[in-house]
Amino acid sequence: MVALASYLALVDTANGVAVQQDPTAWMFPNLDLTIHLHRQPRGPWTGLDTTVTFGPSGQGLTSSVLHDLDGPVGHAEQILTVRPLS
Repeated sequence: MVALASYLALVDTANGVAVQQDPTAWMFPNLDLTIHLHRQPRGPWTGLDTTVTFGPSGQGLTSSVLHDLDGPVGHAEQILTVRPLS
């Protein structure tokens, strides 16, 4: 269980992997995180194949295919709120 918790702890970082706006001018925190795994991850590595989309009215979505040493293990989705810092 500790290995799974360590793996999942890194999934939340996906929102900062593929930014769409300058993070010194915009904020885009995730409001939630949903993870679906189709098998248990193996090994110490968390791989993230991440895309980010911002909509026109302040919402966004971070989508990640999750990987380990053997390949894909699942998906993660994060709903974002997108706002200028000033």
